[in-house]
Amino acid sequence: MNRQNLVGIFAFITVISQHFALVNIGTYPLTLGFLSGCVLVALASRGISLQVLTAVWMPLLALASLAALVQPETTNAFDFGTTLALALVTTFFIAGSSRGFRDELWASPALWGALRACLAVVVTLSAVQVASGHFGIGFFFNPFRSFQYGHQYAPELQFTSYPRAEGFFLEPSYDAFVIGTLSVALLLQRKHLKSTLILAFVGMACTQSATGLILLLCIALIFAMKSKPGIAIAVVTASLLLVAILGRYLVGRLSSINATGSSANYRLVEPIKVIRDVLTLHPLGMPLGSIYDVVAKYGLVMDGVQQTISLDNGLYVVIYYFGWIGLGLLLLFAGWAVRGLFRPSQRGGPSVVTWVGPIWLLGAMLFSGGIVAPEFGLMTWILLSTYRSARMGESQIEYTENRPDGRNRDLQRRVGFTKNTRIRARTHDIC
Repeated sequence: MNRQNLVGIFAFITVISQHFALVNIGTYPLTLGFLSGCVLVALASRGISLQVLTAVWMPLLALASLAALVQPETTNAFDFGTTLALALVTTFFIAGSSRGFRDELWASPALWGALRACLAVVVTLSAVQVASGHFGIGFFFNPFRSFQYGHQYAPELQFTSYPRAEGFFLEPSYDAFVIGTLSVALLLQRKHLKSTLILAFVGMACTQSATGLILLLCIALIFAMKSKPGIAIAVVTASLLLVAILGRYLVGRLSSINATGSSANYRLVEPIKVIRDVLTLHPLGMPLGSIYDVVAKYGLVMDGVQQTISLDNGLYVVIYYFGWIGLGLLLLFAGWAVRGLFRPSQRGGPSVVTWVGPIWLLGAMLFSGGIVAPEFGLMTWILLSTYRSARMGESQIEYTENRPDGRNRDLQRRVGFTKNTRIRARTHDIC
């Protein structure tokens, strides 16, 4: 079996089994997805840049150590060491995306077929969970049963007609993160645009993630503006249909942001008092691993949860652990991503639509609290490796320039998709 087929197999296993817990090491579940993901990164990555890894790890170690030294009273050695180890593994995966996928994998049907299959399977199970849950059937939830990561998800079928789908994962929010990340990665590959968007919208509707739906709508409109007329019309029509169907639900979710106990309030508003105290009293951030003990003292309220002990917002988690420096890094990342999205693309250069990758990642952190988990790092690696390969490929496309005198002139650059393949494309036909 060749490398490309192996990559496809391990990609499928990695995505689907992220929350298939094999055994607990201390308090952390070791998952099949993590083990498979390590093999996937080794097979598919072009290698990690030591400069990039050093630039990520050195500040992380320095800031984490400084916070622990300044606040020894809130530092638990075991929790600190465990969280630091997870953060190092996760950032290793993310740093490993800096060079993109191996050249031969960008055009490999095995990898992208596996990711499309993952998206289709996850969305199908999510739809089955909602449909069966509507009739009071909970069989399809928690598909890994006793091997389910963390805890058994409770869909609360007695309280709702249409429960939120969890897919194969811990909770609906992570299901939304996986569906959105796979969809954006496939969109950046520029194939099967319409079918990918249909699956993405259906899956996101099953998870009932308002933030995820809004992000996907924005991304779909960006692609529509940069696509051929036929695709653009189809995408806009589908987006309008989705808004017509789910518009009232989205308005209700957004308006609930001030309602104590709602998901939006718990993720966005309630933690502000925690972040305010961190920035005011602990400007360098809090020690790694302290979040459970500290957040529990604030009594954040979420319906259906007896006691909240964490922050389910990745942006807040960064600020909690790294204080003003973390806030500054987030603002720099947001500015970089948004600036790239609105930067005019040069002829033959990278297209602005590739910037939807970082935009999605930044927005998805609003409903993804477990950002130090290696599984989150692996999904981020898939997305950023796709983003990096897309930008490398676009900047190396061979295209034909129409000269004023009526003659065509070929302008060639080295191609990064495969070693012996030259790709000809017009830069304005991106989809």
